Amino acid sequence: MAKRQIIKIDQEKCDGCGKCVEACFAGNFEIKPNEQGQPKAAIKESHRKKIHLSCPGYGKCSAEHTVNCHSVCQKDAISHSW
Repeated sequence: MAKRQIIKIDQEKCDGCGKCVEACFAGNFEIKPNEQGQPKAAIKESHRKKIHLSCPGYGKCSAEHTVNCHSVCQKDAISHSW
């Protein structure tokens, strides 16, 4: 069974700054209003089921890209797991 990449965005921590959108070389993120209308980071719907193909994971991405979703998120709202 193939392992799936999972990106979690802690909506309580996310302030909707959009820096992750700019930093993600794969274009995985977007800013969308939550149920209360506040801007929050989200994985693009078109990327949800194939995120494992576009996101190399935290370790590899950090090694290849100085600027990435983790390095720009000052609220530490983004986490990756396999």
